[in-house]
Amino acid sequence: MSPRSEEQFEEIRVEKRQLILDTALELFANYGYHTTSVSQIAKKAKISKGLMYNYFDSKEHVLKEIIEIGFNETYQILDPNKDGILEVDEMEFFIDKTFELLKKNVEFWRCYFKISFQSDVFPFLEEKMKEIMEPTMKMMLDYFTKQGYEDPMTEAMLFGSLMDGVAMDYVFTPDLIPIDKMKDAIIKRYCK
Repeated sequence: MSPRSEEQFEEIRVEKRQLILDTALELFANYGYHTTSVSQIAKKAKISKGLMYNYFDSKEHVLKEIIEIGFNETYQILDPNKDGILEVDEMEFFIDKTFELLKKNVEFWRCYFKISFQSDVFPFLEEKMKEIMEPTMKMMLDYFTKQGYEDPMTEAMLFGSLMDGVAMDYVFTPDLIPIDKMKDAIIKRYCK
């Protein structure tokens, strides 16, 4: 058997890193951040604890990476042409794709909502949210102004709260939430 190439080593490295992230996400989402240990992540991923530290220096680093990936994935679908202006079709695309991501990544959103209520974990999350939310809120405010809403700021905040509320209800009680009907109702309300 010939020795592995650099490309093969890199592929293994990427796979192991992703395995750690996926395993940690599952454990954080189902058991909570504080009750999940590095040892539990390593055991479930079937790797050594030492190997895990080759990829991440701490459990917090793993969580930060998970949040970064999830937020970036969601942020990428907002304003697809990246011109800083939301048109009606872009808002509809954003809502539609957000619900698609929600259904696809239930564990990520369950983890996100759980940690957002943990004050000692929240400072990191708050920092990341500010980074994303400031430009997002500006685009939303401009969108609702352009759409002729009487109070665009309140409408933008209502929209965000509605999206968060539906998402939270869905990730914790999926059988009770008619997610596609909710999506259609939000599109009907905000994409006229």
